[in-house]
Amino acid sequence: MIRLFSKFVTILVCLLLGACSDANLKSSNFNVEEQHSEEITIIKMHDGVVPVILTEEKAITTIQNVIEGAIKHPGIVNMASPPYKINMGDEIFFLWTDRTNGTTAGIMNAEDTNTIYTLSENLTNQVNELLLENKLLD
Repeated sequence: MIRLFSKFVTILVCLLLGACSDANLKSSNFNVEEQHSEEITIIKMHDGVVPVILTEEKAITTIQNVIEGAIKHPGIVNMASPPYKINMGDEIFFLWTDRTNGTTAGIMNAEDTNTIYTLSENLTNQVNELLLENKLLD
């Protein structure tokens, strides 16, 4: 029941964020190239799964592209607990995504939990593929 509710909240948030006007959107201010990391850790928060440490250049580049390509949404947000946490160097990001077709993922910098960023369909597909490859996405 909790899992179903969590998916419902994720889908609802993604739909609401997708409905915002493009005129109010700004690209993310995340510059991850300055903070190039030799490894990125992804943690699935709710299942007690062992963290996955990504060291392959392709995987690191994918996460960097996802974070840099995120679109900032104005206003203050109140989100459900994130299903994923990404540790990249000194930065921590929260990620909301699932396998539902047509939804976009959301990402948030842990130091600014009042601002949400969404990912394009293409970036959502890339991050989902990476999570699937590493057995982190159901």
